[in-house]
Amino acid sequence: MLWLIWIYFSTAHSVGGRSLGLSLHGLAAQFQSFRGIFMDTVWKWVPFQSNGALLGYRLRFFLMGVILVGLLGLSILAERRIKKDSADGASSSGIGVFTFFGLSSLLFVGVLILTYLFTHPTIDVDNRMLLPLYVGSVMSFYAAWAVWQAAWFKGKMRLFQVLPWLIAVVCIAWYFPQTRDEAKTYHAGDGLTAYHWNRSDLIQAVRALPTNQAVISNDWELLELWTGRPIHGFWNTFPSKPPIQASPYGSVPDDPVQVVFCKQGAALVIVNDFRGQFQTQIGKTYDDQKLFAGLPVYGSYTDGKIYLCH
Repeated sequence: MLWLIWIYFSTAHSVGGRSLGLSLHGLAAQFQSFRGIFMDTVWKWVPFQSNGALLGYRLRFFLMGVILVGLLGLSILAERRIKKDSADGASSSGIGVFTFFGLSSLLFVGVLILTYLFTHPTIDVDNRMLLPLYVGSVMSFYAAWAVWQAAWFKGKMRLFQVLPWLIAVVCIAWYFPQTRDEAKTYHAGDGLTAYHWNRSDLIQAVRALPTNQAVISNDWELLELWTGRPIHGFWNTFPSKPPIQASPYGSVPDDPVQVVFCKQGAALVIVNDFRGQFQTQIGKTYDDQKLFAGLPVYGSYTDGKIYLCH
């Protein structure tokens, strides 16, 4: 907190180029947007799922609530059992580890929600941003299992002690191909950190835009890394499920980023990998004749295009 305060007052009252906004207008819609993106991202941590086979939102929300309540309830019961069986009422089962990582995860989500709602440009909610939550969730699960194991998994029940190892093996088997593909991409020089982006005409054009002009992009991480300016993420608020927007981008008043595009005169930077991202995000064929139809083209480059609103 001290570091954030220092950064805020030693710059133009911003943190990382983001400004605080306490307007309550559209807060409910903003929270709904966060809730959907957050649920989609976290639920995909469960192995052996694809974008087209995700459970319904309400069912996922219900199952996640059952899991959280089950972890907490079973851990409390197990801890009581351990204290009851202990001669001096002491416990060294791992409940402290469970409590620490559980509270850390909850506080992280709370700060993330506040940041998403009250800072501009809106932060991206993805696996990179949620990495601390992933670590906290894994540690909470294994700590809870340690408590259960100390309380109940004795005698014939010792067979259950192998289950956490099986879960770890299954998750590694699921995640490994994804990690390998990422490594191949970066080794080939195709990743976001490849130095050829520094010479990109598209990157140079974004750097040359006025400093007070907002920028929106489907590859916000790429632009933020190589231009050093805050970028609105295109996929932060664009619907991830059909029906697909039929009108040109910027015409949907319920999308806060589209409002920035037209009301604030932002530049829309579409990198060439948009077609593949569209297929991955929505599972449908991309039709640029509808989404960007009629939008003035500020510039066309080998790596992408920059659009302006009417």
